[in-house]
Amino acid sequence: MYNVVCNDINFLIFVNSTFSKNKGESMDKKSTLQILDSVNEELQGKMKNLVWCDSEQKNISIAVPESYEFSEADAAGRSIPKERLSVLSELACGRRNAFFVPPDQTDEELKIYLSVCDMLPTNFECFPSMQMVPNPDLDSDESEIEVGRLIPFSGGSVEFPLGEGLLNFLYADFETAYNSNKVTFEEERETDPIPFESEAEQKVFDYLRLAETVKHFRPVIHSSLYTMLFPPFLKKCTKKELSAYLAYLKALQTRLMELITFVFDEEYHPSVLKKMSANQRYALYCRANHCTARYEYQYIFDYPELGQNPLGNYFNPAQFIDPKNEEYKNDEMQNFCVEHRILQEDLETISVLPCEPLTRFQCSSIENMLIFELWEMLTKSVRFRKCKRCGRYFIMKGNYDTNYCDRVAEGETRNCQELAAQENYKKKMADNAAIPLYQKYYKRYAARVRVRQIKEYDFKKWKYQAMTKRDECTDGKITLTEFETWLEASFPNRKKKN
Repeated sequence: MYNVVCNDINFLIFVNSTFSKNKGESMDKKSTLQILDSVNEELQGKMKNLVWCDSEQKNISIAVPESYEFSEADAAGRSIPKERLSVLSELACGRRNAFFVPPDQTDEELKIYLSVCDMLPTNFECFPSMQMVPNPDLDSDESEIEVGRLIPFSGGSVEFPLGEGLLNFLYADFETAYNSNKVTFEEERETDPIPFESEAEQKVFDYLRLAETVKHFRPVIHSSLYTMLFPPFLKKCTKKELSAYLAYLKALQTRLMELITFVFDEEYHPSVLKKMSANQRYALYCRANHCTARYEYQYIFDYPELGQNPLGNYFNPAQFIDPKNEEYKNDEMQNFCVEHRILQEDLETISVLPCEPLTRFQCSSIENMLIFELWEMLTKSVRFRKCKRCGRYFIMKGNYDTNYCDRVAEGETRNCQELAAQENYKKKMADNAAIPLYQKYYKRYAARVRVRQIKEYDFKKWKYQAMTKRDECTDGKITLTEFETWLEASFPNRKKKN
C-alpha cells in the first residue's frame, strides 16, 4: 500500500522497503544495527539526506539538502523579529546575537557581521582517507564560496563504491579525534524546553546548535564520512555530551564489525557457515540476535535540477516582485504569469531544464545509512573479505579473487597486494631448495660462457631445459638429488691442468 503526498512538483511516496519477507515478524524488535532503545535526534542527527544506488556501477550516491546551510538559516532568520532572534541565539548558544544576526546595510555593521561568520568553517574540507567526488563549488573562486558553510557536502552530493562507506565508518579512529587538543567544551548550563513559535524558529535554533557542535567537536565529526553527513545536534557541547556521542559511535562500530564478520567472513565458523550465502547468513544473524531484518525508508520522487530556494520557504516571491509590473514578451505570457503568480524568469528556466525525475531514498541517521548500504551489498552480491596481511576487510571487485587489499597502510609506501607478493616470493625462494640449486649452476655455467668455454647457443638451450627440470623438482616429479645430478652432468667439467 502506498501513501502519496503531493507538494508542487515533489512527490513523496512512503513504501515498506522490507529486508525480510517473514510474515508475522514483530516490528517492536530492534534492527540489526540499532544501538539506542529509541530515536535520539541529538546523537543520531536529523539530516534527511537522499541516497540511491547505481546497479550497474555498484556505486552509492548521497545528496545532502541545503536544509542546514547558512543561506537557509539566514533566510529563516530574516522572517523572525530581531529581539526574538537574539532570544533564540541565547537559548541555543548561551549568548545573544551568536554567529549571525541579519545585518543592516551599513558598511560597519556588515563588516562586523561577516567577521563573526568567518568563525565558522568556510568551505569544503575532505578528510584524506576518502578519495571521492569533491564539493560542487570546487571550480568557484574562493571569494564566491558561501560564508558559513557547515557540513562539507551540504547542498552537494558524494559518490563512492558500494561498501566503502561501511568500511570508512568501521575503521574511523574516533578515540584519537576525541583526545585531540582541538576539541573544546562548553560549560554546564541549564536548558529548558523551548516553545518554538514557528518552523523558522526551529530552523534557526537547529542551525545555531549544529554550528556550536561543529565548532567544538569538529575533529570527531570529521573522522568519518557518515559522521560528517549525519552530524549530531547537541543541546549542550559539554564533555559529558561528547563522551555519550563517542560511546554511541564506538558501540555502533562494534555492532557493525560483529555483523560484517558474521555475514561475510569466510573464516568465521567455516564448518557451519561456509556453504551459506551472505543473505542466508544475515537472516541467521537476525534470528540468533532476536532482531528484525525489516527496515522502512521514505521513497522520494524529485526533480533535482530545480534545486532549492531558501527564501521561498519563508517568503512569497510576490512580497518582493509584483508580476503585474514586470515586462513580458507578449500578452499571453503576462496573463499566464499573473494568473499563476509565477515569475517569467522561473518559467523560462524550467522550460530549458530536462526535468527528469529521480527516485531516491531518505536516510536520517548513521544507522539508516549503514543498513541501507549493507542491504544494497546483499542485493547486488558485493562481498567483503578479510585481508590476510593487515587483517582489515576490503571489497571484492568483480571476479578478481585475491586475499589481499589494495590499501597502503600507515608507514608503508606500497599496498598489501604488492607487499604480499614480495613476501610470498621470498618465502617461496627460501622454502624451495630447487631454486637456489638452479641459481648456483646458472652462475657457474654463465661464467663459462663469458670465458668462451661454453657456447652462448648451448647455454640458452640448457637454460630452458634447466628451468623445466627446476619446475618438475618443485612439483615433486623428480627428486632434488635427481635434479642436481642432471645439472652436474649438463656440461663436462673443466679439465684440470697438470
